[in-house]
Amino acid sequence: MPEPSSSWIITEWGFPCINSSSVEKDNCSTMVSGGSRLDVTTQDPRAHGSGDRRFRLFNWAPVLPGGFALIGEQAKFVHVSPQRYTSGQPAEPSRFGSLISTRELISNDNSTMAFGVVGSRGELVMTTVLLPMPTGSAVVVLPVTIGAGGITHVVCTRSRGCEWD
Repeated sequence: MPEPSSSWIITEWGFPCINSSSVEKDNCSTMVSGGSRLDVTTQDPRAHGSGDRRFRLFNWAPVLPGGFALIGEQAKFVHVSPQRYTSGQPAEPSRFGSLISTRELISNDNSTMAFGVVGSRGELVMTTVLLPMPTGSAVVVLPVTIGAGGITHVVCTRSRGCEWD
């Protein structure tokens, strides 16, 4: 169970987000705080599978300081794979191994989120982020193309949105 002071954005696998003006108007995501429970049932006709093996898979992405979240590749079971995403800046090794820590993604003043997207040269990686806006938050899908070096660096700010090299 998340810490009571945590905020999370929840997306469901198989129902990808599209660019939206605000999370509240978006039917693909839900904002929750720690201690919240989702009203989930596998009786939902959207559930995957059949018979007794019906399931729904939810991705819980932490909302980071400043209101950012790296939701990742919604078409994949593992949205934020350590083979696909790297931190924006180095930090001390985490006790969680290859997981990216908050201080590796967010600037000291909480105004910028930075990360790398790894892949094959020319590969298109649809990367979803939660972006804080002056009037709330928006779920944004970034069409990131991998550069010649096998990595593309993404920087998201509250004022300029997201840019990548």
